[in-house]
Amino acid sequence: MCPAIWLFKLTLSLFTSNSRNLLFCVSAVKQVVVSSGEDWELPCASPPGGAKVKDLQWTQEELHGYILQYKDGKLQDKHQNPTFKNRVELRDPELRSGDIRLKNVSTEDSGVYKCQAQFQTRDGGQEEVFQSVHLTVKPEVCAALCLCPRGRYSPGPAVDSRGLRRSRSPVQRWQTAKRTSESNV
Repeated sequence: MCPAIWLFKLTLSLFTSNSRNLLFCVSAVKQVVVSSGEDWELPCASPPGGAKVKDLQWTQEELHGYILQYKDGKLQDKHQNPTFKNRVELRDPELRSGDIRLKNVSTEDSGVYKCQAQFQTRDGGQEEVFQSVHLTVKPEVCAALCLCPRGRYSPGPAVDSRGLRRSRSPVQRWQTAKRTSESNV
């Protein structure tokens, strides 16, 4: 079975003597936080027992079109959202899960992604899985440190934006005190 909040099994007997089992699994929204520029895998629950993906759709709430769609034995790119072209791929080419890999994520990729996967089980039944993933992409933060040779540091203007004289920093006061004490020795 799949990890889920709601799980129910329905046996269908429509105009035939043999019945088919249909299992639905609806799971809670999973939270994922990644940094901009990373590749990330979005999970779609895998069924037990070696079932394979029959149909798969990944969508994002805020966008039109599919992130990825697999239907009739092949990937469908006709209605794929252009922002995801060449940036998304199936994690498992054998189609044992509906997980996808999203490449080079950016802050624009943040949002709720929904997976709907239909699996064909070994006994001829079908299993359908719905899963949501809330992806938050943190912006890249860049910090710089400037190392200057001694005596070549220019602290900038001696006045601030209001025209008032700026006081020296603690480092500047320490350097002045050190030079003064060295010259007195």
